[in-house]
Amino acid sequence: LGLYNIKTELEELVMRYTNPDRYNEIAAKIAATAGTEEKLKKCLFEPVRELLDANGYAYRLKTRVKSVYSCWKKIENKHVDFEEIYDLYAMRIILQGVSREHEKEECFKVYALISEQFPPNPTRFRDWITRPKNNGYESLQTTVMTPIGQWVEIQIRTERMDTIAEKGMAAHFLYKEQHPDEATEINPVEEWLMQIRSSLENSEKSALDLVEEFKQTLYTNEIYIFTPKGKTIILPNHSTVLDFAFAVHSDLGYHCIGAKVNAKVVPIGYVLHSGDQVEVLKSKRTEPTDEWVEIARTSHAKECLRDWLRERRKDYREEGERRFAELAKKFKIPVTVNNIARLRHHLKLTNDIDLYYKLATGDCGDKDFAVCFGKDKGSPRLIFLDDYKGLFGSSSPSKVETPIPETFNATNKRAFLLDEVYEHLETVPAPCCKPVQGDQVVGIVQDGKIFVHRSNCKDAMNEMARHENHIVRAKWREGEKVSFLTGVALTMIDRKGLLQDITRLISEDLDLYIRAITLEASEGVGRGIIMVYVSDLEVLNGLIERLRSIKGVGEVKRI
Repeated sequence: LGLYNIKTELEELVMRYTNPDRYNEIAAKIAATAGTEEKLKKCLFEPVRELLDANGYAYRLKTRVKSVYSCWKKIENKHVDFEEIYDLYAMRIILQGVSREHEKEECFKVYALISEQFPPNPTRFRDWITRPKNNGYESLQTTVMTPIGQWVEIQIRTERMDTIAEKGMAAHFLYKEQHPDEATEINPVEEWLMQIRSSLENSEKSALDLVEEFKQTLYTNEIYIFTPKGKTIILPNHSTVLDFAFAVHSDLGYHCIGAKVNAKVVPIGYVLHSGDQVEVLKSKRTEPTDEWVEIARTSHAKECLRDWLRERRKDYREEGERRFAELAKKFKIPVTVNNIARLRHHLKLTNDIDLYYKLATGDCGDKDFAVCFGKDKGSPRLIFLDDYKGLFGSSSPSKVETPIPETFNATNKRAFLLDEVYEHLETVPAPCCKPVQGDQVVGIVQDGKIFVHRSNCKDAMNEMARHENHIVRAKWREGEKVSFLTGVALTMIDRKGLLQDITRLISEDLDLYIRAITLEASEGVGRGIIMVYVSDLEVLNGLIERLRSIKGVGEVKRI
């Protein structure tokens, strides 16, 4: 995007102040090689000029010494010594007056001339002209040995390539406008920018989701996949068969059932590797499901799938509305826009289309209604696996939804100090993050109530990104003693009596009330969730520390 020079300058400045000892050490080593640059001028730079002049080239030469920060990154990432940095010195040859169709040919001719006179390192040749980087970078790069025994990196490119490398995609589009007669194939970065534009135009996506997707599309590692006819498709590392299918054509992605990778049949979630030849298998009877969005890794595939699912779910609206009316009548809840929004928020959905789909297909039913609208009695009970199966099929226990009646802890409305204008509204601890006294909190106005979230709660941040006018400043009232329902997730080495030790610690030693507990052990490893009432953050942290001290208990974390 043309910000490379700014990025380089900031990296250098930041390192100078955040890691001054290392910065000064490397800077001193670079300064000690000052005489080398003068020697290179005589044994490399001048001979190259003579070589290019003799062959009639119009050109510009640039030289550079690698920055301190770049040297440090190479030392850290490649685990090499300073003396092993081959591209400490570099020379750039910029060919002028070369037409687009002859760029590759002329660059390789110059490479041949230089490699005849200066022996190249065969392991350090890079052809970014035949296959440009996804960020649009084009150049030939080689590292040659000079007569003084110093390796030097040489970059060979045309004026057009250099301008785009230095100034980004603005230069690329300007070039296309000035040369409409030349080839106008879409550059990989243009594809990326179009994907970003598509994401920006999707009004249902929150700002946080957009940023996360934006980051995922900034490919740092790329793989090259081949179609059966030999066409190359560039994808980010860890892409799946499904990503490849959508990269070829969206219709192929929608009906993909698998693929032949190097003549071997694999499923849609198979992770591809650079050099694989892929033939997508499809069936018109196959259609995308919600799970496909998780399988896809590229933003293009995810966006296509979400659009497809959204369109199909519109057909369920009428049935979903009818089902909502039935449940509302059963639980004596009026059918209002606010109640629909309340259920949608409870299910953590972003639009009514997904809500009606869940209602129509039975994914949302009596239990969700009871919990959302405070019709669940919420008596203390032991909850077994049927209600918590999600815990054992996911690496993220925090996503497990725990039934919390709206009527729980009514005294909590006095626990928060709010802006005066909002004090008349009922205050409810958010069920998604379960704040306790001592947490940093923020209030979100919804459905005539203020839901108080932890300030780092993702749901709260999403809501604030969409509706900043719903934010309410909130803090705990000092001296207010109330109980809060919260939970901890445990990973354990199973043994006889472990559950007894855990419940004794909570109920007897710490005198805390357990709302619900579920544990499961498989092949000697146990996992569980405990929902418990605590008075403040200090009590919760104390509980976590005490649980960790029990023999066999490994990881303990708040949910």
